[in-house]
Amino acid sequence: MKLENSTVTVNLPDDLEWIDKYEWTQTKENVQVTLNGNLVIQTATQTKGRPITLKGGVDYAWVDKNILDKLQQLADAGENMTLTFADNTSFNVRFRYKQGPFSADPILPNLQYFNNVTIRLMEV
Repeated sequence: MKLENSTVTVNLPDDLEWIDKYEWTQTKENVQVTLNGNLVIQTATQTKGRPITLKGGVDYAWVDKNILDKLQQLADAGENMTLTFADNTSFNVRFRYKQGPFSADPILPNLQYFNNVTIRLMEV
């Protein structure tokens, strides 16, 4: 798996899980109740904004400090990026800054390896 912008490429573990892959749909609706009790339902298609949250676990998808430093470079750049999965499926993405672009919990006290890495992206 690879995340890159025009200047930085980060090779990520292929076993990071896309944890919210099936929690999003393009169909959005707005439902309102009128004063006489009828429903007004408006439906539209949202083509961008799909969340892509990649997460590692206690015993898989660990990343080291070098990868975290590169993720920080990407986050600081504030640019659109390309996320490419191992099967060559790719998405144009950017970080979800409101929730924090990424986080990692240390496994070892020397902070060289991390677990539960979470990378928060959205399709653009």
